[in-house]
Amino acid sequence: MAELQHDFAEPAAPLPQKVLAALGDLEIAHEELRVAEEELDDQRAQIERLVALHDTGQRWRDHLFALLPVGVLVTDAGGKILETNASAAALLGVRPVHLPGKPLLVFVANDHRRLVRDLLGRLGRGKAELHATVQLTPRSGEPVSADLVAVPDPDQEPGTLRWIVLPQGDRPAQPPSVAGEHPDESLQVATALGQLCTLPADGSDQQRLLGRIALVVGAAVPGATGVSVTIGDPVAPDRVATDSAEAQVFDGLQLRTGEGPCVDAYRDGTVTVSADATADPRWPGLARAARGQRVRSALALPIRVADERTGVINVYSTERGAFATQTVRVGEIVASAVAAVLRDVSERASLQALIHHLERALHSRAVIEQAKGIVIAHHGGTADEAFARLVAFSSRQNVKLRDLAELIVREGGTTPLKGL
Repeated sequence: MAELQHDFAEPAAPLPQKVLAALGDLEIAHEELRVAEEELDDQRAQIERLVALHDTGQRWRDHLFALLPVGVLVTDAGGKILETNASAAALLGVRPVHLPGKPLLVFVANDHRRLVRDLLGRLGRGKAELHATVQLTPRSGEPVSADLVAVPDPDQEPGTLRWIVLPQGDRPAQPPSVAGEHPDESLQVATALGQLCTLPADGSDQQRLLGRIALVVGAAVPGATGVSVTIGDPVAPDRVATDSAEAQVFDGLQLRTGEGPCVDAYRDGTVTVSADATADPRWPGLARAARGQRVRSALALPIRVADERTGVINVYSTERGAFATQTVRVGEIVASAVAAVLRDVSERASLQALIHHLERALHSRAVIEQAKGIVIAHHGGTADEAFARLVAFSSRQNVKLRDLAELIVREGGTTPLKGL
């Protein structure tokens, strides 16, 4: 009887060992899953944040262009419409969803089509920007005299063109012409919007981008003799770009005195205008410091990106009272477009950061696999056992697993393995 009991007891002896081994494998698998889940959760959170930012930005840009008193069209090199905003669709008398695929020329008066073909040809041969005055023939309503500004769009397929369409309103129709070197204020605004739409927004050289923005704003705002773009609080700016020494000096005076139109525009979030900053009682310290300077008028336009204070566009003039109500409105329109450009820069920078994070996660996984191989070479065992050793050691030393793996691979599996 005792022998029979012994026979039955013998197979049961290895059972606890199998359970322990299974529990060990389960613990290792759980740890691997935990590490993977942490990486995935981090990546998922970043992706969700970027998607939300993109959706918000897209709605914001659509709202912006809907409010602009100009139409915006995107065409291929042959003039076929690819995209449009609501203003352009209303001007052409067609619903926005029905415009893509139609040639722009069908909305141009017969007498003016040769002019637009010539403009397309010149743009195709490398011209950076052209504008013309033509008669448009909407599907419904009377013909409209409009200014067209066309610029190549470097962010799209080669040959893609972005058009700004600016109705001349009640002004008498002008003969068809490719505009010369002296565009009026409306064309200056349209040209600025077209240029801002095609600025490179990859964020690789933000200082250069801000400098180009300053040049575009200076060309668009009537009476401007100097422009600066300040990112961050003007009293402690993150970045500043100017198009002239005068603008640079006047920015410096506001930074030094801690007051001025730029400072108020940033802190209050409102457009600030001064007819003569050298005698403005709102900023006595700046007035005293600026009396020897040529700048007189100042227009400060706050920049908001994603409903957050981002910076200020400062427009200066050597003339007193240079910025009337209409000029301020022009500045506000251009500042809104600048905010859209800076939003794109921010989104692209976030996407680049996500790509970097994903690349680092892939690199970390590869390094951990290399470290497991080194552990096996020194201690033997399976890949799971090697991973268990790494996890245990990282917990005891309170270091991240990927940092430990990088150290093991970098040191060739010498010193770090002594405590494994």
